[in-house]
Amino acid sequence: LNFAWIQLGGLRVGKDESAFNTFIGYAGNVIQDTLVPYGGFDTNVVQYYFDAGNGFSAVISLEEGEGFHTIDSYVPHVVGGVKWTQGWGAITGVVAYDSNYEEVAGKVRLDITPMENLSLFIMAGYGTD
Repeated sequence: LNFAWIQLGGLRVGKDESAFNTFIGYAGNVIQDTLVPYGGFDTNVVQYYFDAGNGFSAVISLEEGEGFHTIDSYVPHVVGGVKWTQGWGAITGVVAYDSNYEEVAGKVRLDITPMENLSLFIMAGYGTD
C-alpha cells in the first residue's frame, strides 16, 4: 500500500510520499530520476498545503519516515516549502529537518517555459551531512 490518506481542504493525513519530493516536482521528467538519490518517499504524514490563488503556494509537513529513516523519538521529521508559479515558469524551495540525525537539507528548483513546447529546469540541493 503506497497511498492511503484523507484530505479536507489543504489538510492531509495518512500515508503518502514526502513533501520534500512531491512539492518540488520530484526530480523532473527525466529518463532516470533515481540515478542520484534525492530523498525518501513513503511516510506517514500530517501536512497542510496552502494555495493563495495568485501563484504563491506553501506546504508544511510532519512526517514519520520509513525503514531506517523512521523517527526514533516523539519528534517528527519536518518539511516546509514555498513556490511561486507564473506564466514564465516557477521557483520552488523546500527545507527538511531530519529528527533522527538532527540535520537539515534543502532544495531549490527553477522551471522556465521559454515557449509553448519547451520547458527547462535546474535544481540544486544541500544537506548538512
